[in-house]
Amino acid sequence: MKLAYTLVAFLGFQVAEAIPHQPFTVKEFSGVVDSAVWRGSFELNRVFATPKGEPQEEFIDTVPEHWILLLKESKGLTEQQQTQISWAYARLPIDQAWRNFTRNLQKTHLYLRISAPKDWPVKIGSTVTVKGLKYEGSDFEGWYIVEEVLIDGQAVRLPEKQLLPNWKRVEQAGTGQPATRPESKPEGGDKPQPEAEGRSR
Repeated sequence: MKLAYTLVAFLGFQVAEAIPHQPFTVKEFSGVVDSAVWRGSFELNRVFATPKGEPQEEFIDTVPEHWILLLKESKGLTEQQQTQISWAYARLPIDQAWRNFTRNLQKTHLYLRISAPKDWPVKIGSTVTVKGLKYEGSDFEGWYIVEEVLIDGQAVRLPEKQLLPNWKRVEQAGTGQPATRPESKPEGGDKPQPEAEGRSR
């Protein structure tokens, strides 16, 4: 019987208010860098509650290195598209840029995460142009991939792996079962973060 998974509640975490994850594509948009932070690759672990008497299930997702950009003066996006992009990747830990965005800059800035190496020539005041963004999502989280990024008119290298959810089941001790990707994403699996505050609106 297919198990219905529910994320274990962690004390002190807040769940993000529901954001509609309607799929869309954008040919091109741009903005001016107001803040830029690079983050290296890291792993997320999740433990999900199961029906009474069933063992808990643990999943892991390896998040690739990426830039977190706060862009002002964005052009080429509707208000709804800008909101969805900014509130995507709810499974990822929040950071100081996110706190600043939610407290002060939601009406004026775009919060953008893009999988990218540290050597991107990003600096305050640079114009970032994104081409071929494709946004998708589930009931719990949105995500997107991009085809090309230009910084001050120069194309920069994009890694093969972008920031897409890729949960894999962790082998349970004594079961001898290898880690496998779950057939469907556990319900609520991309909400609160054990290692950081959850997003809230």
